[in-house]
Amino acid sequence: MAGRQLGIVEVGCIRLLIIEDSATARAIIEQIVIQDPGAEIVGVAASSEQAKVLLRTLKPNVITLDLHMPGMGGLAFLDDFGGPRHAPIVVLSSSTTKGSDIARESIRRGAAACFDKAALTREAARFRQALRRVIANHDRAATASVYG
Repeated sequence: MAGRQLGIVEVGCIRLLIIEDSATARAIIEQIVIQDPGAEIVGVAASSEQAKVLLRTLKPNVITLDLHMPGMGGLAFLDDFGGPRHAPIVVLSSSTTKGSDIARESIRRGAAACFDKAALTREAARFRQALRRVIANHDRAATASVYG
């Protein structure tokens, strides 16, 4: 897929790190994302702690994050990795329905977007579009800060 070059990563390519403790949910996310010919799963973590280790070497351009996991939860992970310094994070949880308090809190802590996990299979195309949109917005913001 030919995307516009922006640094090393092409705009339009999805390089995803999945942070999800449920093996079933991880498999569903992977199957949905790899249907996009410009997508690659660069890593999978079953916990926030495992994701922190993977992020030392992986270079995802987007991260999906479950909120409810054993150990360090998703909100605590957002406190460390949310915001413009890192790859944009899409919170993927059944708790983050549109307008919910937890969705607002996730955004406040640095998530780029929230998506209702219960709607994943029904709205797979919209989910892939959401991933591309947050990557593009993040890339535009990075370019503006470098050239602006």
